[in-house]
Amino acid sequence: MRAIFMGLLIFFIVFNVNAQDEHGHNHKNIIEGFIFGKQPDGSKQALVGANLQWKGQNAGAVTGADGSFKLKRNKKTTILIISYISYNADTVNMTHKDYLEISLRSGMDISGADIVYRRKSTTVNHFDLIKSETLGGHELGKAACCNLSESFETSPTVDVSFTDAISGQRQIRMLGLAGPYSQLTKENMPDIRGLAAINGMEFIPGTWIESIQLIQGAGSVVNGFESMAGQINTELQKPGSMDRFFFNGYVNSDRSIEANAHIKIPLGEKWKSGLLLHGKYNGYRHDSNEDGFMDMPLTTKFVALNRYEWVNTHNIHFEFGGRYTYIDQIGGQVDFDKNQKSDSLTPWGMLNNVQKLDGWAKFGKINRLRPWQSTALQMSAGTYKQEARYGLNVYDARQNSFYANLIHQNRFGSDKHIYKLGASLQYDEYDEKLNINSYKRIESVPGVFAEYSFKPIDKFGIVAGMRADYHNQYGMFYTPRLHMRWEMFKRTVVRASAGSGLRTANIIAEHMSMLASSREIIIHGNNDYGFGLDAEKAWNYGVNLT
Repeated sequence: MRAIFMGLLIFFIVFNVNAQDEHGHNHKNIIEGFIFGKQPDGSKQALVGANLQWKGQNAGAVTGADGSFKLKRNKKTTILIISYISYNADTVNMTHKDYLEISLRSGMDISGADIVYRRKSTTVNHFDLIKSETLGGHELGKAACCNLSESFETSPTVDVSFTDAISGQRQIRMLGLAGPYSQLTKENMPDIRGLAAINGMEFIPGTWIESIQLIQGAGSVVNGFESMAGQINTELQKPGSMDRFFFNGYVNSDRSIEANAHIKIPLGEKWKSGLLLHGKYNGYRHDSNEDGFMDMPLTTKFVALNRYEWVNTHNIHFEFGGRYTYIDQIGGQVDFDKNQKSDSLTPWGMLNNVQKLDGWAKFGKINRLRPWQSTALQMSAGTYKQEARYGLNVYDARQNSFYANLIHQNRFGSDKHIYKLGASLQYDEYDEKLNINSYKRIESVPGVFAEYSFKPIDKFGIVAGMRADYHNQYGMFYTPRLHMRWEMFKRTVVRASAGSGLRTANIIAEHMSMLASSREIIIHGNNDYGFGLDAEKAWNYGVNLT
C-alpha cells in the first residue's frame, strides 16, 4: 500500500514540474505578462496602453496602468506583435510560452518641433465679442500700396476714393461715411485726426504696416469717444519681430522714385530699437492728356520713425518712439511757378507743405500673482503745421495735441466677468487761417470710462461700456456702447452692436478740395470759438452674421 502511495506522489510531482516553465506559470490558454519601455538612462518604465496583436488576426489586448496584460491564445498563429507609439515594435513566438516580459526600445527622440502653418490674408476672430477684421501682410501685399490709404484697395470693408484731381490725395469711406467719421489709431492710440484727418494717410508708408484691424460700428469705449462709423487700428513693425535689415525701392516710367528701409538696432539684452525710413520724389511735370494741367503733383516726401522697447522678466512693458514727416507738393497748370505772383492772370497752381512731429510712450504692468490683473498708461503728443495755397485761396494751419489714457483691467471671480476702468485726457490747440479770416479754438476733454465683459459660456457673450467726458465748450456728454455675440451654430456667429460717438468738425481741413474752386468761401459762424458749430453726435447700431 505504501509503495502504491509513493508511486502516485512521484507521478504528480514529475507531472507538475514538467507542466511549469522557469517562471512557475502553468501552460494555460491564457498568456500573462508585462510590457516596459526602455528609457535613455537604461531604466524601465511601464507602458500604459501598449498594443498586443496576433499576427494576421484581429484578436489582441492592451496593457493596463501598470503595464500588465492578459491575452487569450490564438489557434491560428503563435506570433505575437507588440507595439507602442514612439517605440519600435517587437515580434515574439509564443510557442510553449504563457508568460511574457519585454522592454521596447524608443524609436525616436524628439527634442523639439517646428509647427508651420499658413494664415489667411484676411481673418475674422471667431471668438471675439467685438467683430474685428484683420488684414495681414499677405493681404497688404496684394495691393501696390505706398501708404495707408492705398492699403484698403482689396478690402470690401473700406472704400477708397480721390478727394480731388489736383493734390492726388485719397480718402477712405466706411459704412458710407467719410474717413473723419472713423477713428484711426496707431497701436490703439489716436493718430490720424484733427487737421490731419484727410492727408494723414500719407504719414504711414505701406511697408511699415505689420497688420490692420477693422471694426465696423461702435468700437470699445477704452479707445475714446470719436468712433462713429468704425475704427481702423494700424500695427507697425516692431523691434522685437522686424527683420534685421529691409530695403526696397521703386522707379517707374514717370520718373517717380520711392524707397523704404527698416533697420533693427541692437542695444543690449534689455533694449531693442527699430528705425523706419521712407522717401519719395517726383520732380517731372507730366501732362499725358495735354489739358495743360499736371497729371500728378510734384512731390518731395520724407518720413522717419524711431522706436524703442524695454524687455524684462518682471511682466513690465515699456516703449517709446518718435516720428517726423515732411511733405511738399506742387500741382496745377504745367507752367505754374511757385515763386510767381498769385493773381488771376498767372497760371493756376497748388502748393501744399506739411510738417508733423509726434512722439508716444507706453507703460504696462501685469500682476505676477494675478496674471488677469494689469495696468497700462498710454501717452502721445504732437505738433502739426500746414501751409497751402490753392489758386488765390491761402490756408495756414497749426495744431498741438496731447493725449493720455490710463487703463486698469481685472475680473470678478473668474474670466467670465472681466472689467476695465480708466481715465483719459484729449487736449488740442487749433489755429487756422483762411485768406484774411482766423479761426482759433482749444479743446480739452477729460473723461472716465468703464467696460464690462460677461461671457457665461463659449457661445454667448456681452460687452457693455460707458464713457463720461467733459468738453470745455460743449459740456458733459455720455457715450454708451453695447456689443453682443451669439454662436448660433458651429462656425456661424451673430453679432449685434449699438453705440454713440461725438466729434468736432474741421470743415476746412476736411474739405480741402473746395479751395481749388474759384467760388468765394463764406463761413457763417462765431469766430470767438472755431466755426461756431455744435459738436457732431451720432448713433450707430447694426447686426452682423459671420
